[in-house]
Amino acid sequence: MKWNKAKSKGFTLIELTVGVVLIGVLSVVAAPKMFSVSSEAKTSTVQKVARNFKSSIDLIKSAWHVEGGQGSTVQVQGQTISINSSEWPGPAGAPSSAPSDNDCLELWNQVLKTEETIATSTGSENWLASGFYNASQSANFCSYQYLPNDSDYRGFVYNLNTGDVNYTDTNPNTGGGGGGGGSLGLFGLIALLGLACIRRIGLRPIRTSNR
Repeated sequence: MKWNKAKSKGFTLIELTVGVVLIGVLSVVAAPKMFSVSSEAKTSTVQKVARNFKSSIDLIKSAWHVEGGQGSTVQVQGQTISINSSEWPGPAGAPSSAPSDNDCLELWNQVLKTEETIATSTGSENWLASGFYNASQSANFCSYQYLPNDSDYRGFVYNLNTGDVNYTDTNPNTGGGGGGGGSLGLFGLIALLGLACIRRIGLRPIRTSNR
């Protein structure tokens, strides 16, 4: 009596190696694009808010000039907004004193009409407000950081002395430092697996015997 043995047919080492190489290529090509799209969306959000902030700042200053440009406050849409010593909206300009985090938070709420959430400490809010004095520029700034829980910085700063609003992005994909280790680590792992398979093929030739 003859017994028929069922043979299980799996992937050969060559097929596995080709699959690993293909996955590696896809991870190198597709993953950076996916991360780039996410980064560009965040950058676009910050730039849009920064433009709206700057437009509001300029309108508030114009309203102050219409009222005579003499007082330390201006009434805009029922709100009393402070005008600093540099004649820009916000707390006193440098070098008299640096704005507090709460000063910058209050200014945000007065200037912007948005559903974006903001706080002075890192939490679940979308934005983080802080104030600081830059000695090299002899100027005070309000900083507004988007998604403060992210590993990279993305936001804009408002110069209380000049009225300038500058977007700041230190995302590693655009020349900054840090971050971006996930895709590199994945590629490294895939590369090691590919090398292991190639080494295995080289050391143990595939047998074609039916035994």
